[in-house]
Amino acid sequence: LLLRSRGANVYKYVFNHTTACTAWGRYIGATRGEDLFYLLGSPHECNFPISFSCEEKSFSLGIIWYFTQFARIGTPNRNWKPYTLGNEEYALLQIPNPIMQEGFRKEQCAALDTILSS
Repeated sequence: LLLRSRGANVYKYVFNHTTACTAWGRYIGATRGEDLFYLLGSPHECNFPISFSCEEKSFSLGIIWYFTQFARIGTPNRNWKPYTLGNEEYALLQIPNPIMQEGFRKEQCAALDTILSS
């Protein structure tokens, strides 16, 4: 929120897709940095060591579009509101369709606040 306090719009997302053909996915779900495969277009590379489904290739194009729109006009899309202390809305990037959610892990954060304030 430091950037937000300096006037910049901040957008939050949670990547929630496990690549179908990965060995680790069945056990731990989406991994840190897995979104980069999709953002950088890896599903469209012929020589990439992982095979992606047609659905994952389409998902990749959507993620590329969000980031391109953000770079071009300053917002990923018109329904995605900037993340602030008053608006904890974020995009849950998943197949088949990304959805807007609010209060990421709010219950876990409240429990941790309770523990730490004791």
